[in-house]
Amino acid sequence: MSTIKPKSFTRRICTSLVTGFLTSFLPLIARAQLQGDIINNLTAAGRESKLGTKSLPETVGGIINAGLAVIGTLFLGLIVYAGFVWLLARGREDEIGRAQKIIETSIIGLIVLISAYAISKFVFAVIIAGAGIN
Repeated sequence: MSTIKPKSFTRRICTSLVTGFLTSFLPLIARAQLQGDIINNLTAAGRESKLGTKSLPETVGGIINAGLAVIGTLFLGLIVYAGFVWLLARGREDEIGRAQKIIETSIIGLIVLISAYAISKFVFAVIIAGAGIN
């Protein structure tokens, strides 16, 4: 049978108490704002976004650009992660190979991303020119 050390036991109790306290009061903190204020803030944010005033191609283009930005950020994160894997490999061939594979697939993904951006930019330019939208 294993025994629990007093320091470890005290730390566990304190952690449990703090976690319980925070999880008990987080819903109260989250509801600190009145519903009327929330609706007014959302309405103001909707007016500021001007989503309803843009044409369909502009809106779709904005959504595509946002998606491509997220995927580009993911690519950067994968490259940094692969760098850390390679850095911490300490000469082990399997870890280095794993890092190289992550970098390889990330670069292939970046090429697909840039191609998708170029194709969508071209297609939307042709659609806008064909529709006579300036």
